[in-house]
Amino acid sequence: MFNLIDRFNKMDRLALSGLEDEVLVILDDDDGEPASVKVDMGSFTRLSRGYVSGLIAIDSSAIPIAYADRKWYLVFSAGVVLRSGGRYAPPHVFRVGPHLAEVGRREGEDQQGAARRLREYVEGSIMLEVLHSGALDDRALILVDGSLRGLSELDCSVARKMRTSLIGISKATKVVPSSMGSLPNGPGYSIISNDGCYTVTAARLEEYGVPLRIDTTDLEGLSSLLSSDVIVRGYPDSLRLAHYSSILSVSEEEAALASLAMHGAALSRPLERREALLGILKVRG
Repeated sequence: MFNLIDRFNKMDRLALSGLEDEVLVILDDDDGEPASVKVDMGSFTRLSRGYVSGLIAIDSSAIPIAYADRKWYLVFSAGVVLRSGGRYAPPHVFRVGPHLAEVGRREGEDQQGAARRLREYVEGSIMLEVLHSGALDDRALILVDGSLRGLSELDCSVARKMRTSLIGISKATKVVPSSMGSLPNGPGYSIISNDGCYTVTAARLEEYGVPLRIDTTDLEGLSSLLSSDVIVRGYPDSLRLAHYSSILSVSEEEAALASLAMHGAALSRPLERREALLGILKVRG
C-alpha cells in the first residue's frame, strides 16, 4: 500500500484558463444548507469486528474565492491518510494542494454548491486513482467523506474483483431517514437502498455513536473498518485526520487570490447590501 505515497505527491494542479484581463468578484461566505429528504429504513443489523485491513481515508476542503461570467474560482486541498496494521497503527498523513480550480457555473447553483461539487470531484478522483492503481492490499478499505453517488458500474466491478471496499461517510446528508434519531445503539446499520453498485445505510459505528449515512460497495467492509481504525464519537479517526490536514488557512486563501491576480485577473470586491442602498461614505482624515 505504501508505494502509493509518490502518487499523492505528484497530483497535477488543475489548469487556469482565460484569466487574462478577467474581472473577478471576490466572494463572501454563505452557509446555506441543503434540503432534507425523509425515507424509511429497514431492519437493524449488528456489526462485529472483521478483518484487519489496510485503509486509505480521503477528505478535502474547497473555498470559493471569486467568480466571473459563468465561472467560479476556488482554492482547494485534500488530505489523505494511510493506516495499515490495525486500529492503533501509526497513520501516514499526506496533503494534496493547495491548488486553484476553475469550475463552470450551473444554473441556480450558489458558491457553496460549487464548493461541494469540487470536493466531490477531488475526493472521487483520488479514490478512483487509488482503486485503479493496482497498488492496494487484499481487502483494502477506501474511505471518503460524503456519498458514493459518482461511482460507475465499472468502478464497482473493479472494487469487487479486487476485494476492496469503497466506503462513503456523510456527516450531513439530504437523505435523512425518518427514524434516524431513534436508530438503535450500535455498532450496526439499517439499509436504506441498494442499487446493485453500492448500498446506502443509516449506521452507528459504536454503541452511542452519532448516526451517519454510510454508502458502501461491501457491507463486510464496515466490520473490517471497526478492526482497522479507531472510532472516535462514532466517526473514523483516519477520516478526521484527513479532514484536518485538508483545512485551508487564511494565508493560503490570500495567496490564491494573489495567484489569480498574477494570471492577469482584476479583483473587485462586491458591495454589501447596505453599501448598495446607502452608498459608500468616504471620511477625510
